[in-house]
Amino acid sequence: MRNPTPKFEVSITYSTTTPESVEVGDFEDTGFEVEPEPATLEDIRNYAEQYGIGPRESPDYTDWWDSGWSVQSYRTGEEIQYALHVTRLGAKRGARLDDRTFDRINKILGGKAYRAKNPQHKKKKSTKRKSPISVRKLVNDALK
Repeated sequence: MRNPTPKFEVSITYSTTTPESVEVGDFEDTGFEVEPEPATLEDIRNYAEQYGIGPRESPDYTDWWDSGWSVQSYRTGEEIQYALHVTRLGAKRGARLDDRTFDRINKILGGKAYRAKNPQHKKKKSTKRKSPISVRKLVNDALK
């Protein structure tokens, strides 16, 4: 059996909060659980299962998926959230996943396809033709 070539770069980050950190509007701790590394779709699925990360429930146009908050310690009130960040391997920093790739990953994680079917973030071109305003009309309106 052939090993697939990695096409993505993934990382897993974590954020923790405590009642004290929430009170001041900050995280207690953040960092990388898994530093950015090459990955296949199968790797993405495995990381998601390992960290309890599920699909996006709405097309909010971020290229990460999270585990939601879970209590780490009832004694201290500490909570933790893991996030899976995905980019195309070799893409420029900040480059977003295309809609079909996002949908494919979201479906692998058990969700639905949102973006390719409903591209709300794309600017629609106007079909109306705008008529030019003449300088004479502008001057006349200004003098009124």
